[in-house]
Amino acid sequence: METRFPRIARVMQTEGLVDLIEEIRLRTWARLNYTAREDRDDTWHPIVLEEMDRKDVEVCA
Repeated sequence: METRFPRIARVMQTEGLVDLIEEIRLRTWARLNYTAREDRDDTWHPIVLEEMDRKDVEVCA
């Protein structure tokens, strides 16, 4: 079964869990610095990219 947010699954497999404070900080940064999908850099932290993906879904809904 494919996960809904594959980037996070990849982080958990390769880097381990990010502590809660760091995750909140990254998600907040992603919300405040939202960038259109075509302008995102794939080297950004997977949590940042996932949060921007979530915002994409919210905007389309």
